[in-house]
Amino acid sequence: MKNQVEEIFDTLKIPYKYKLFKNDPPKVPFAVWFIETETFTGSDNEWRLKDSDYTIELYTSEKDFALEEQLENLLPATEFEKIEFYITSQSLFCMTYKFKIITKRRMK
Repeated sequence: MKNQVEEIFDTLKIPYKYKLFKNDPPKVPFAVWFIETETFTGSDNEWRLKDSDYTIELYTSEKDFALEEQLENLLPATEFEKIEFYITSQSLFCMTYKFKIITKRRMK
């Protein structure tokens, strides 16, 4: 089953991997994503809340406002943090998105 974040990249039709590309990364644009932390809470024996902190890193050779806007419109979170930096050694822009997804799951 695909993760919500993987569905974003499928919609955008850009290559992606969880955490890193083990070999050379593909041609830009491409993305990596990962879950930084997960916290599980619950007040009874029936339901549990899972609070997941996600990070997406979008790599491009030039600033791509249109692609960034497409990605932002597909994010499953209404609130997110966006950080931009340039990797001089690789001549790449990196847009980092940090957001939270909270899910409610029935305990078995």
